[in-house]
Amino acid sequence: MSSDRTRWFHALLFLVALLTPACSRGPERPFEIVCILPFEDLSPAGHGAIGRGLATLTAERTTGDRKVRVAQVANLRDAQLLGSTRVLSGWYEVRDGQVVLHANLRDEAAGKALKTIDLTAAEADFPKLAVSLAAETGAPVHNYALPKAEAVIALERGLSEDALRIDPGFGAAHLARVERLLRAGDGAGLAQAVEAARSARLTEADRARLDMMSARLKNSMPEQLAALKRLTATQTANIDLLRALLDLQFQQRDYKPALETASQILELSPADEDTLNKQGYIYTFSGDLPGARRAFEDYRKKRPESVNAVDSMAEALFYFRRYDEAAGLFLEAHKKNPTILNGAEPFRAALSYALAGNLKEADAEMARLFEARKADPATPWRQAVWNRMTGRKSNMPPTAAGLAADALYAVRDGDRARGAALAAEARKLVKSPPEATLAAMATLLSQPSAPPAVWESRIAAAASNPAQARLRAELLGWALLLDHHYNEAAAIWRPAVDQTSPFNNNEARLPLFWALAEGGQKDEARKAMPEGWLPPSGLDPGPAMLFYPKVPELRTKL
Repeated sequence: MSSDRTRWFHALLFLVALLTPACSRGPERPFEIVCILPFEDLSPAGHGAIGRGLATLTAERTTGDRKVRVAQVANLRDAQLLGSTRVLSGWYEVRDGQVVLHANLRDEAAGKALKTIDLTAAEADFPKLAVSLAAETGAPVHNYALPKAEAVIALERGLSEDALRIDPGFGAAHLARVERLLRAGDGAGLAQAVEAARSARLTEADRARLDMMSARLKNSMPEQLAALKRLTATQTANIDLLRALLDLQFQQRDYKPALETASQILELSPADEDTLNKQGYIYTFSGDLPGARRAFEDYRKKRPESVNAVDSMAEALFYFRRYDEAAGLFLEAHKKNPTILNGAEPFRAALSYALAGNLKEADAEMARLFEARKADPATPWRQAVWNRMTGRKSNMPPTAAGLAADALYAVRDGDRARGAALAAEARKLVKSPPEATLAAMATLLSQPSAPPAVWESRIAAAASNPAQARLRAELLGWALLLDHHYNEAAAIWRPAVDQTSPFNNNEARLPLFWALAEGGQKDEARKAMPEGWLPPSGLDPGPAMLFYPKVPELRTKL
């Protein structure tokens, strides 16, 4: 196909796309989302970097507006996924040192073309076209200094060092250098590159990105959070940045700002499942039960097919100690999808019933579960653990898990000699790795009472692999707690809580609460567990599981 026919064919394809109605109308919003696509190169020699660079420069000049939110995307499909209301796209040719651009602004919601924009500039001045294109978006245009054309092309081709030689003050090229050094782990050159970047020509988005990278270099989470929040303020249609900000705020338990971020995400994507889920948990962990109910009901309404919406609401009710309600929803989730959490929902329902004082219904649920899993070799020790959890002996033959659990309870009650004897018996009956783990833990923790330093030495000897640092900390935390060294135990468990997500910090938060409550630090204990806790995701044995009954007993005393 000749070059003339190629240009004609691409232009025809572009015109067909322009006149084709949008696949679906986006939701009504109080703002526009204008997506900028890379401009297609129809030049015989090929100058694709110009089209990509022009889209980038255009988007940079319209950052930060909330009424007209501009986003640079890779293709029309990405624009549709973002729910764009308008799309700015087009094609260009380079002729005799001139860039001839044919752009179009299209109303995606109405499925019609709004405006055709014809622009021309010298090839060496093509960045100037970005200023005119930015004005067509309807967003305010920033007067950022333009980089040299050759530097833009070099950067789009991945040649950041060439871009800096051409234009030493080009901020985006400085950021590319810093990012490359970060990925390479080049600490020697990184600090110098960051300082050089600070003196370059930077947009507000560039400054925020640079501050984020600097915060990563210093391992400063507060600074990283602040920089990411500033970056989302410049990229008001960038849902991925907002999700990253929400994740960090959630991890840091910064719940009020997290709710604001979740609201911004749902403005862009009202049925975003992860955000709907997190929003409910934010209300939960903030202690707002009515807010949590509303959020999870909204989640169920917007995602009626989601079993997770049902399970999450059940967890929230469990957290607020509404055990009967929680049990019903756990069973509803299991009915909706029996494979969720590897089929553990009936156990979670049974635990809820047991904590509500309805042991008959709890046992009935567990009996049905054990009957369905009677061929599973793990069923006997899970039955033993369930009985110990609910304060009963088993009328079944002894199992390693049951004896190890009894050993730990004996240690909890102050009878270490009996605990050691039971742990020794447990080791003889081990038939599975979980039983072996529990028996070994019971053996270690049932040793004679000792000062904290002695416990530290014992555990260092038992878990000597350098990679077992986390395991050593957990074992030491349990050893100190069961030996009534409450302040020292709290010092172990507190950082463990701080370093884990609210979703999965039960195994640290339960013993921290226990240590604080028994150590007389009641106010701190209430802060550690202001309402309740999340249910375990299965019936695997371990100290946190076995001592669940101890926690509600202590919580009611505060």
